[in-house]
Amino acid sequence: MKKIMGLCLAMVLILSFSSSAFASAILIDNLTHRSTSDFKDSFTLNEKNGKTLNVHVKNRHSTDPVYLTVTGSSEKKIRAEEEITVPVEVKGKEKKINIKVTNKTGHRMDLFIHARQF
Repeated sequence: MKKIMGLCLAMVLILSFSSSAFASAILIDNLTHRSTSDFKDSFTLNEKNGKTLNVHVKNRHSTDPVYLTVTGSSEKKIRAEEEITVPVEVKGKEKKINIKVTNKTGHRMDLFIHARQF
């Protein structure tokens, strides 16, 4: 009986802390961007959603590179048919993030974009 009560107490504790222990936020959800115009987005991160933001971009169906800029990191070149993930550390209660994907030739971009804070 003591083992069962101990197990029940452990389960209650795990479930009560799970929402904060496994908090995350999807900020850009598997977006497709097909345009000659730049992709731009911005949002404010909150540390309660996690300590890391991953911004993932795939340059699909193109022969030319695109360039990703995320607040706090240098410009990243993404060649045709390549994909990259840029991690950003979340420090402090809130952090403003800007994301921009552009090209230097004016070609039509076909991008897959996902951003998740965890």
